[in-house]
Amino acid sequence: MKRLEELKNQLQEMIVEISAIESQIERDDLTQLLRRQAFFEKLNDLKSTADRDGLKLGILVTDIDHFKKINDTHGHLVGDKVLKKVADVCRQFESDRVLMGRFGGEEFVVGIAGTVTEINQLAEKLRQSISEFSVPIHCTVSIGVAFWGSQPNHASEAIDTALEHADRALYQAKEGGRNRVVTALQAA
Repeated sequence: MKRLEELKNQLQEMIVEISAIESQIERDDLTQLLRRQAFFEKLNDLKSTADRDGLKLGILVTDIDHFKKINDTHGHLVGDKVLKKVADVCRQFESDRVLMGRFGGEEFVVGIAGTVTEINQLAEKLRQSISEFSVPIHCTVSIGVAFWGSQPNHASEAIDTALEHADRALYQAKEGGRNRVVTALQAA
């Protein structure tokens, strides 16, 4: 009986260790946001939830404005601090209906299950929240918004298509002066 109890305790410890390792694998070292692969795995689950609940699934591609200039002017350590701070702001919006991930470099991706209004409001709140901090320096973001599977006759379109639409909207936000949100419908 004692041996069985010891084995149960060892098993519980191993489960805790495995969970910690999985979390490290899923999360970006610098920002602690979901890595690309983990984000897309969880995004599919969020899409199923959105479909079940009759909600839209918004995809936001977010890019720190003039990030190369930040690194060139202030150094990469300051650039890393900016990335961490932006990630800290992003994490404030995470919930069971909002996923945050690091897409690479200074680009972040967000998945949101909600109404069109809720998704656009969250995008604007995220942009505004980031523009309000100045530790270590002030920065802004541009955000492109698209909706996965929301176009008529495209309910089964690939996530790549939605990302492409969000990316185009992001570049339109940058061309339009940066520090703004543009939806794919506006970018079309």
